[in-house]
Amino acid sequence: VYKKDNNIYSKRKNNQLILTLLIFVIIIILFIHSKEKTKNKEFELTSNNKKYLTDISKNTVKQYLATKTKYNIENIPQTFLFNNTIIVTLYLNGEIIGSSSAKTSNLIDSVIDATINSIKDGGYNKIKTDSDLNKIDISLIVIKGFIELYDKDVVSLSQNINLGVEGIFIQQNDKYAIFPPQIAIQENWDEIQMLQNLCFRNNFSMNCWKNNSTKLYKYEPISFISRQNKIINVYRTIPLIEQSSITKNKIYDSVIEAANWQLRMQKSDGSYEYYFNPSNGYYSQEDNLIRQALAAYSMARLYGFTKN
Repeated sequence: VYKKDNNIYSKRKNNQLILTLLIFVIIIILFIHSKEKTKNKEFELTSNNKKYLTDISKNTVKQYLATKTKYNIENIPQTFLFNNTIIVTLYLNGEIIGSSSAKTSNLIDSVIDATINSIKDGGYNKIKTDSDLNKIDISLIVIKGFIELYDKDVVSLSQNINLGVEGIFIQQNDKYAIFPPQIAIQENWDEIQMLQNLCFRNNFSMNCWKNNSTKLYKYEPISFISRQNKIINVYRTIPLIEQSSITKNKIYDSVIEAANWQLRMQKSDGSYEYYFNPSNGYYSQEDNLIRQALAAYSMARLYGFTKN
């Protein structure tokens, strides 16, 4: 009996040791993950930082178009010594004329390289005059961190990718492809269409994201755009409105604008277009009783509000 009990005691002791080691490993993993998350959350850019980076991008565009030489900064400020991936997108009259990414040992060189890649991506052929150069808007996305998507099931991807908020990164061996968050919204793509177009655009097979050898990531961005020499923070491709700037008068003006829009959209027979897709200019021929009811209800509410 003593020998048998002793063996049981030994097994229990071993099990406790294994359990203790397992808990210790889990704690270490959680600690590292927590530190990584904290590191990403702590990475922020001030308004002055954003202005500095977009000015670098503008100067890069001007110099490269004029001389085909690379803009250079001798001494990189400490603030920008991060190796985050940066995406630069060039806009002319609201149209994307070039977009590309880069990752170096610091944010400034990453901006310069991504800007030159964007020019080569298509901007070089579309910026033809000094007037065009002055009209360029520059969007910068600084990627805070990547999260790998292991489950490539269509339903899982639809649930785990927040379109317009999160971007997508695909890696095949030493090749990679990346889309900024705004692309899906501007092109009216769902998650799968976005992945297929990302593969196609970079000369991969159409469904490259399904391959076992392909790694798929989403990422959280810091997004801002330089427009008319002003820095505008954006979310889902839309400029953010600071809470401090919201007033009663602005809300009232928004309601009036909504009412005026509804009046402008009404056709001569009293009907409205049910749905318009700006990415392809398509007017839907569908109908919906609930929307009919809500349109009438909103007009009644607006009358009560405006007395018009």
